[in-house]
Amino acid sequence: MKSDNASPANSEQDIVVGYRSRTLLVYGKVVSAIGWVVTAIGIFITSAGISELSAGIIREYTLLQLILTAASFLGMLIGIGMILFGQSISCFVSIEKNTRYTYELLKQK
Repeated sequence: MKSDNASPANSEQDIVVGYRSRTLLVYGKVVSAIGWVVTAIGIFITSAGISELSAGIIREYTLLQLILTAASFLGMLIGIGMILFGQSISCFVSIEKNTRYTYELLKQK
């Protein structure tokens, strides 16, 4: 049964709130996706470099191998930062959407 004060005009289904900043949301998702790719490549190159350097205990390893391993580790950290930045943007845009939705609900009462 419906309650006395709930009318079809006041139902939550009538409120349609979309994203105002769809471009910003897409930008956040793109930055996050690029960050995942950079991180995956960094993990792969870093693990390969570490295995080469650990094998270099027996044989002499070059300075270039050490530099590439350190650079790929730094790239992995930059990729994680990109993921965090992109996810933060998406989170803030979603918070704005939810705030507008809550406002519309409260405005009806």
